[in-house]
Amino acid sequence: MARGPGSGEAPPPPGPGFALSPVPYQPAPPGLPPPVEPVFKHPQTSATSRRRRAVDYRQAKPVGEESEEVDKKAKDDDERPLSPRDDDSVPAVEPPAPASLRLPQDVELLPGFSAPPGFDEPPPSEDDKDETDDTSTAEGPTDGGAEHVNFEGLYYTTYADNNTHQEIHTPLADLATSSHSCRVVRSVPAAVRRQLGLSHFYQRYTEAYGIPVLSSARVPDAALRRACYIVRFLFADVRAVRDSYRRRRGRVAIIGRAERTTQIPEHSSLGPAWDGRARGLGATDSAPVCTIGEENLLNYGYPADRWHTEDIGLHEFAHGLHLLGARYALPDWERRLEAAHRAALRRGLWTNTYAATNHIEYFAEGVQKYHNVEAYSQHPNGIHNHVSTRRALLQYDPTLHQLVAEIFPCGNTYISRRQSGFQAASDSARLKLEYPSCRLEGSTTQPSPTQRPTEGTTRAPARRTTTARPPSVACTDGHHYCSSWARAGYCRSNAGYMTVHCRRSCGVCGQCADRNGHCADWARRGECTANPGYMLQSCRRSCRVC
Repeated sequence: MARGPGSGEAPPPPGPGFALSPVPYQPAPPGLPPPVEPVFKHPQTSATSRRRRAVDYRQAKPVGEESEEVDKKAKDDDERPLSPRDDDSVPAVEPPAPASLRLPQDVELLPGFSAPPGFDEPPPSEDDKDETDDTSTAEGPTDGGAEHVNFEGLYYTTYADNNTHQEIHTPLADLATSSHSCRVVRSVPAAVRRQLGLSHFYQRYTEAYGIPVLSSARVPDAALRRACYIVRFLFADVRAVRDSYRRRRGRVAIIGRAERTTQIPEHSSLGPAWDGRARGLGATDSAPVCTIGEENLLNYGYPADRWHTEDIGLHEFAHGLHLLGARYALPDWERRLEAAHRAALRRGLWTNTYAATNHIEYFAEGVQKYHNVEAYSQHPNGIHNHVSTRRALLQYDPTLHQLVAEIFPCGNTYISRRQSGFQAASDSARLKLEYPSCRLEGSTTQPSPTQRPTEGTTRAPARRTTTARPPSVACTDGHHYCSSWARAGYCRSNAGYMTVHCRRSCGVCGQCADRNGHCADWARRGECTANPGYMLQSCRRSCRVC
């Protein structure tokens, strides 16, 4: 139930990272109306999209072929009481699942598609005959073949491939950061859970640029760290794209090796057929989460990962970058991408490949090729062709090459999951950030908003684009809900906002002093804005908040 003025109960204050400037007395902070129930109208599928034909290499092992032992374990895990490791905010009763993402009954499935439960099964097509993949090896199938049904293409055609781009969820007011804590996996912070309305299925958390990376308690920390690296890499270059993904509540979730796709709360209404056809989906406005299977992230190989030759994490996260980021943040980029896809098909490019499906897959496949992690096939096999590297992409489709290059102007090199020692290399990688400066990251970790900076450190924390100190403000409350928020404990859990805009209710108007001898040095390095949770309470004089 949405809360707001007049309802008798105060909505939560803005999350960490909200702009540190005085807020006038008003019903709600700028850009942050009370949360509303998501409403989504399914777009009508066009005749053109109904004619699109492609084969999907992301078909997971059908549910019916999974062992009874794995099914029983997953069922038992679903039914057992949750026991978070160090997050005491879990209620005894699970909250309702997010709004359903049900397929519209008038969607006409493409030839060769398998229908989800409740839909009529289309007649078999003559095109649905096995095709030989030139890259198949004794290790197992890599892609191709009629069994690989294009559920992912159907997902985007149904939920994202429209021109309305309507706001399904209220955008967040706080923007992305320029730092990360990928090597620190912990319980989901209560403030993050409240802000995004996260299900308690999610128990483990890390983040990059303020973008959450989530999983259940059954996923190893290494998978979260690898997913966090992919987020860092994709969103490092263009700040506007990163901010757009963050504001539209974009996040990442990992499907455990023994978990099903529909156990992800945002995918829970897709139906059991999706469990047998997808081990990862990209974020959309209606379900702003990119998902990927643990087995692909950590390169378990065949048969644990049926698509061991594919970096599906990069592919699916590229969908989120596109659908929640670039198409909103970059003027005219989406129109040029759609035009490039149409022109490529008219020229006969990408025939019998996955890139031909629609402009969404065209871009994601382009990202894989641009970063040299695409599978190769000498002849088009329904998914791939001979274009698998950046150089080949430039020669074959220079327009797509240019559109992808605009997202990655700083020239960072992607660490493939198939190279030796990829996890250690991912953890320690230093990326160039924020074109046109493309400055090198200063640190691989960043204190969380409620931590104090480490004393005696010899390396400055990762810098932010804005390092100006907050202006001096009077001992007042900037919002009429301040006292209610203070009683609810937000002075500590959301100190970045509360200690600036609710100073009176939080009791930070007393003696103007620093509580730590390092405060002045930390303030000079920009920690007042980079780490407000600690600094604005304990280094008040150096941060000039009194």
